[in-house]
Amino acid sequence: MPFLDGSGEPFLHAICDAGVVSTTSELSTGLAMDGQVMVQSEEGEARAEEGTSLHVQNRISFPLPIGEQRITYTNSGEMFREIARARSFLGQGWNKQQFRNFYAFYRHGDGPDDTNLITHDGRVYDVTLRMDDECVRHKTLDVLGDLMILGAPVLGRFTFDRPGHALVQTLVLKLAGLTASSAVEEEPVRGGVEQLARFPNAPWMHASPNVRGSPSDRSPETYLQIVDQFRVDVRERYRPREGKTYCNIFVWDVTSALGAEIPHWLSPSGTPVGPDTPLARRLTINEMYDWLITHGAEYGWEKVSFSEAVDRVQLGFPAVAFRRHLGGNGHAAILLPLRATDLQPLVAQAGSRCFSRGRLSDAFADRVPEFWFHN
Repeated sequence: MPFLDGSGEPFLHAICDAGVVSTTSELSTGLAMDGQVMVQSEEGEARAEEGTSLHVQNRISFPLPIGEQRITYTNSGEMFREIARARSFLGQGWNKQQFRNFYAFYRHGDGPDDTNLITHDGRVYDVTLRMDDECVRHKTLDVLGDLMILGAPVLGRFTFDRPGHALVQTLVLKLAGLTASSAVEEEPVRGGVEQLARFPNAPWMHASPNVRGSPSDRSPETYLQIVDQFRVDVRERYRPREGKTYCNIFVWDVTSALGAEIPHWLSPSGTPVGPDTPLARRLTINEMYDWLITHGAEYGWEKVSFSEAVDRVQLGFPAVAFRRHLGGNGHAAILLPLRATDLQPLVAQAGSRCFSRGRLSDAFADRVPEFWFHN
C-alpha cells in the first residue's frame, strides 16, 4: 500500500470524496463486549470490556523526545480526522537501517529537540509536529486499524498501555475466537497467531487456507490435501459451543478452497459474497441446501445419486452429502475419495462430533442424505 505522507489522512480524503451509501438491514453484524478480555506482552497490555460505544484509552512511553503521551478516543468523525493526520514514527535506537520507505522521527542528539524527520526519499528535514501528541495519535490510528480485522463495528471500552501491532492483533484474535485456542491446535503449527489468522475461530470470518484447487485441477490427492488442511477434528473454528454447531462453516471453507463455493454469505440476489457486503446475510445449513436447489446449477453443482457421487469423488470432484431438516437443523458432510474396510464411503464433518475420517453412517446414522457434486 502506498505510504504517501505517513498518515491516514490522504486515504480518508479519498474515501470521503468517493461518497458514502447508507444501508439498512434487520441483521446485525456488529460486535458488543459483554465481559472483559485482557492480553499482555513483555512491552505492553491491552484490555477490552463492556461499553455502549467504541471508546479507546491509549498510553505510549518512549525515550525522549517522544516521552509519555496519552489520549482518549471516542468514535466521531471529527476526532477520527485528527487521528488520521498523525504520521508514523520510529526511533534511531529501534532501527538503524536507512529509512527509505516511510517517515520516521529520528533522534540524532541528546536534547529533547534534537530530532529530524526522515522521509521516503532518504532526505532529512527538520521536524514540524502536526500536533504535540502526534505519536500517540498515530498509535491510536494503528489500534483502530487492527480492530478492523474483526470485520464488524465494535462496541466496547478498550485500554492500551504501550501497544504494538502484535499485541493488538493478539487481542483481536482472542475476541474473534470467543474462546482461547486449544493447545492441540497450536502444537503442530509454527506460530499459533499466524495459524489463527488463516483459520480464525470466529466462524463468520473467511478462512485463508494455503492449499487451493480449481475445476481445471482435480485429483483425489489434491482433494484430500485441501480437506485435511482444515483439521476439522481439532480446530476451534469448528467445535460445537454455546449450543451451536458448524457443519455449514466447514462446508463453506472446504468448497471455497476447492474452487466450488457453497456460500455462507449471500447477497439479496442470491450471489455468494463476503461478510463485508452491505445487506449480506449468513446461511444456515438448511439455507445452503436451498441455495443449491435454486442457484446451484449456475455455479456448477448438480444433484446426483449416491453411486454417482461416490464415483465422482474418487476422481477428485467435490461432493457433499446433505440432509435438510424442515423441523430443525440439517446437516452436511464432505465426501472423501476413501472407503472404509467395509467399502462404505468416508466423510469429513463438523457438527456435534467433528472428525476428518468417518463412515457415512457415522455422520447421518439411519437418515438418508442427498448428494451433490461439482462438475
